[in-house]
Amino acid sequence: MKVNQAENSVQKSENELKDVRKSGKVNDWRGKKLSNLHYASLLSDLHYKKFERVKLCAEIMKFEKTVEGCLKLTQAWFCKSRLCALCNWRRSMKHAIQVIQVIDEAVKR
Repeated sequence: MKVNQAENSVQKSENELKDVRKSGKVNDWRGKKLSNLHYASLLSDLHYKKFERVKLCAEIMKFEKTVEGCLKLTQAWFCKSRLCALCNWRRSMKHAIQVIQVIDEAVKR
């Protein structure tokens, strides 16, 4: 499944995918992608080579249904730039999970 969230290709429809957390909050992929495209245009203006990688960040994402019937991101290509909104968001979620795991282990001891 291909999900393209480029600035001009995002269209509202009844079948639009929504990424909802367990808490009920909707993840804002579109807003982060728009920030990412703005960052890529700035890199392009400055003639940085990595602007192509940043521009293509999270263009293709593969989701699979879980046993509960939810969609889970199973494959994606990210640019890994420190200033990319999408990569920073994903990195912050990863770090939050790691902190929770460390705290849980510390409480057990």
